[in-house]
Amino acid sequence: MDWDTQVAKWTHEGKVWRANETALQAAVLAVPTTTAAWALYNGEPKGGKWYIVLASYAIQGANGATLSQWGLVHQVSDRAQGTAEPTDDLVTAAVVVNQKGNQGVYNGAAVISLALAVLDDRWSPIGPTAAIVVASLSGSQLYVPHTPPSMIPPGSIHSLEMVASHTAITGRMGDLWAEVTEEELKDIGIL
Repeated sequence: MDWDTQVAKWTHEGKVWRANETALQAAVLAVPTTTAAWALYNGEPKGGKWYIVLASYAIQGANGATLSQWGLVHQVSDRAQGTAEPTDDLVTAAVVVNQKGNQGVYNGAAVISLALAVLDDRWSPIGPTAAIVVASLSGSQLYVPHTPPSMIPPGSIHSLEMVASHTAITGRMGDLWAEVTEEELKDIGIL
């Protein structure tokens, strides 16, 4: 299977979505334990679509008056393992866009939650650290393809957090994902 061709096919079929925060959030100074600043929850019923996270990203919005650096950590967790029921901040705090134009308003089962309590401490780094950010200069960004992709079955969550050397660093985080059926994943040999 040619992965790029598969993702292009999903995009053409209107199955690939992108969501990011609309407001800046402050980065944390250490890897978090039980709070995810960004969480993409798969609210599909059992046997429903899987979310395949293709990439995560963050755009730095502000920086303090000191030299600093930042990066992203992420985790996949499951509500059955104790993570709280997410509240949907989709309407007020995030924007969802289909990667194929003219697809209309998002009507899927994804729940975007900001500051979700996650009980699983499974954080790992994702992508590079943004190089030393010049004092008071904003605008750095990270775009991190998931290789291999993160698989989010119904009832599971993909969480992100910005970790930085200074709390004055703020940013907007987001995910790019495909929503596909179990049958389709089996057909292409992923499940």
